[in-house]
Amino acid sequence: MVFHPRRLLLLVSLSACGMRSFEAGTGPGLDEEGTVSVRLEPAVAEGETPRVVRAHIASMAPIDPARLFWFDGTLGSGHAKQLERDELSSALEGRVLPSIVFDGEAGETVVAPLVTFVADEPYALGGGAPAFAQNLVATDVFPVLPRVWPPPAEAASGSLAIHCGDPVLPPMDRAITLDPGGISAQLARGAVDGVGARCVRIDVLGEVTEPVLPPLSVDVEGQPHLLEPAPIAATVDEAPPVASRDCAAGEVPFGPGCAVVEDDRLIVHAPESALFWAVSAPTLELAAPIAAGGVFALRPLAPGAAVMFHVATVDVAGATSRSVVGVTTRAPAPHFVLTEVLANPLGAEPAQELVELVNDGLVAGDLAGYALEDGGGSTVLPSVVVAPGQWVLVVREDFVEDDGVDPPPAPGTVLVRVPTLGKGGLANGGEPLALRAPDGRIVSRAPPLPKPAAGESLTRRDLASPDDGPDAFVRASPTPGAFANE
Repeated sequence: MVFHPRRLLLLVSLSACGMRSFEAGTGPGLDEEGTVSVRLEPAVAEGETPRVVRAHIASMAPIDPARLFWFDGTLGSGHAKQLERDELSSALEGRVLPSIVFDGEAGETVVAPLVTFVADEPYALGGGAPAFAQNLVATDVFPVLPRVWPPPAEAASGSLAIHCGDPVLPPMDRAITLDPGGISAQLARGAVDGVGARCVRIDVLGEVTEPVLPPLSVDVEGQPHLLEPAPIAATVDEAPPVASRDCAAGEVPFGPGCAVVEDDRLIVHAPESALFWAVSAPTLELAAPIAAGGVFALRPLAPGAAVMFHVATVDVAGATSRSVVGVTTRAPAPHFVLTEVLANPLGAEPAQELVELVNDGLVAGDLAGYALEDGGGSTVLPSVVVAPGQWVLVVREDFVEDDGVDPPPAPGTVLVRVPTLGKGGLANGGEPLALRAPDGRIVSRAPPLPKPAAGESLTRRDLASPDDGPDAFVRASPTPGAFANE
């Protein structure tokens, strides 16, 4: 193998001399002399490329694999001359995408980029010996299943890869071979022990001396679903041992983490190690990577019931730990969740500021004694009974429901009026906000984010988003009394 770190190109030698001749092709990528043909896999419309692709190249002339490239952006006549002379400018070289080049089964040369293309963006395939160039636009006609484990930034990939997406995948469990080199592997639905119907798992069985590619795609009801082309590493770095979390009062051990048992959910606090979690119980399953120290919810559960969980975790080197945890859930209770903060309205400040929350529990709850806390102080809420699923806006007494500038509350939204929010108003620059229960517990948080534009809210993505999740809250247009995606 020849490695070009300057061009970020991995090359697998095609023969002792590094090149091979082919018969003339008939594909759409013929150069001016008709000596080069290019076939994209999977096939799409002319002028387009799938977001994950393998280009099969054949030529009457010898092919130099070290001079085959995928590029970000388009190629012009000047770029084609650079390829032909093998004199790439620093600007063009900076647009070379990392790829693996290898010998295909039909004798052609395969160029597989190691990145997922962005839909509707331009890309180009080009070579210098023989010289050719082809401009293409990425299309999202085929869905892509991202690789979620091991994390892309981790060096320790080992012989395992887990890809997950949105659709439920069909049952699959079969032997496959991985390119380059025809390495033996097993492909199966499920991330760990069959848990994770939206995931596909690849276990490498053969000896790997160089990085290999995952399969190009899996079939879902007759449609290819592409797999992110993150390579599976040949070696495994020594992964540090996973230290179990020390559980606090009121928590129970849950695998290497700790859980707070509530009525219809468990709130799990992960240890200080990134892990892939596969959890199953009679009414639910979870298969997802969780960041070091992350928090996630397992729901829905039946209140006041005994539940048995099967817990498996996978570390960055592919080692799996398993345990069984039994708990008894509590009686039904209300759950108040902060869902939106508008600190910088288009209308008058601080009069038009608002904090939105919802009762995400199974029974009604009274806000009496709850307090909103920010960096400037605490606002104690009055007695208001909130039904399950009901939305509440905490606003100042001088709040105007429809000021003609900011979006008005959705019909049926309960307004809880208080003398002030924060100390003279909520900070436009972003500050943490917490909802404290009468017993002193913090039951929900909204994190500080960079200063939003005027008229933008800080909005929770969905009710299952953990407070401290990196993507739990986003900046968005205000939707008081409803979620933005409803």
